[in-house]
Amino acid sequence: MPTISSYGQAIASTTIALQQLLAAAPAKLQVTARTPDAARDGISGASVNLFLYRDDLTGYRDGHEEPGTTHNIAELFYLLSAYPGDASDADAVSHRAYGTARAVVQQHAVLTVPLGDQHTNVQIRSQSLSTENLTSLWLASEAPLRLCFGIIVTFTVSG
Repeated sequence: MPTISSYGQAIASTTIALQQLLAAAPAKLQVTARTPDAARDGISGASVNLFLYRDDLTGYRDGHEEPGTTHNIAELFYLLSAYPGDASDADAVSHRAYGTARAVVQQHAVLTVPLGDQHTNVQIRSQSLSTENLTSLWLASEAPLRLCFGIIVTFTVSG
């Protein structure tokens, strides 16, 4: 279990593990982890992009730990966007990339993430985003709206 002092490393390792999971899909997706406005920099062909836009840490006690010890539930909120191979997307390749990525997330409810010499299991689930959330995210990024969905990753952090 990651500690609060290694929370930054846990976030980075989770993002990399999620990126590798998506890239290993049978469709051989190109996967980036960038801000939406930079998602296509240096990329040709269809791709998907992971953008971590929010995290939440919620403290809890289960009653079995020493006094003063707490745990946190970490939730990482990603926007996964699909990009076509060309401007017209006439062959709907972005739709295939989107569907492949969504299927990978649905098929892998738990992902093992390496953290140094240890591993932790994180829970993954997809999330449909409201029009309000989509509008806020895409307006803030100043990038054109793309086919996308949310991914929520949850794990426990000690301390």
